[in-house]
Amino acid sequence: MTDTTWILIALLAAVVVLVAALALWRWSRSRALRRQFGPEYDHTLETAGKRGLAERELLERRHRVEKLKLRDLSDEERRDFGGRWRGLQVDFVDRPRQAVEAANKLIAAVMEARGYPGGDFDQRLADASVEHARLVPDYREAREIAERSRSGEASTEDMRRAVVCYRNLFQALLGVEEVPPLEATESARELRH
Repeated sequence: MTDTTWILIALLAAVVVLVAALALWRWSRSRALRRQFGPEYDHTLETAGKRGLAERELLERRHRVEKLKLRDLSDEERRDFGGRWRGLQVDFVDRPRQAVEAANKLIAAVMEARGYPGGDFDQRLADASVEHARLVPDYREAREIAERSRSGEASTEDMRRAVVCYRNLFQALLGVEEVPPLEATESARELRH
């Protein structure tokens, strides 16, 4: 074989290795994004229509949230937000539509307290998907029910489902398994009034 043949074989081998490395890198990135975003990966892929566009969107979300100065809530903030949550649950009995709206607003307030920027629902959903991807379908469902509720098209059971979905994200944003209970002194004070 001539030197030219060996050079062509070496170049071809280099191209094959480069293509294989690129394919492995893309597969690895896709796998990592699918693991991080779970069902939101599939939803974004379905919405975008192309894997590259979907993954670019998810990477942009991750980079955006990484730049934020997110913080955990203090115990006092958790108790305050927990009290507000319990209040809207009590309100649900007599005013389910208003309780659903209050839950949506409370999610936004907790996110802002944690350091997420204000914004519309789509931006809050995208930001929440980075750390709480498994709960994004709940958040999306709750919002859809809230919109139907505004136009009078949601049943009480639908609205109950919305509150449950909001609660799942609420608890995750608070960093608790359950909404913090009232302290003994607060509980006694409420019973007296």
